[in-house]
Amino acid sequence: ARVGLNGACSYSWMILRLFKCLFDKDNIMSNITHLEEDEKTAECLDGDSESLQRKRDREGVLALLEEGIYHPMKLQDELPIGAFLPIFEAVCRCRQDPPQIF
Repeated sequence: ARVGLNGACSYSWMILRLFKCLFDKDNIMSNITHLEEDEKTAECLDGDSESLQRKRDREGVLALLEEGIYHPMKLQDELPIGAFLPIFEAVCRCRQDPPQIF
């Protein structure tokens, strides 16, 4: 578990990384340009805000998994509601429309 100052710092970095995935359009657009052959990615480049939101949500959830957080409800007790809620909403949106992984 994350304890003390190092724990606080690691949570702060995790939140910053997740928020960058969820809210920084420049970050997502730079990731998209590397994957232009994908049809869904092409939709995002056309400015479809729903597709762009879906892509940002998925990037955020993947970042959450990379941080070792597999059950986002655990964050509810450890983070302020203002930091937890956008992360949890992205997870819920991804559950409603999961990526197709083969």
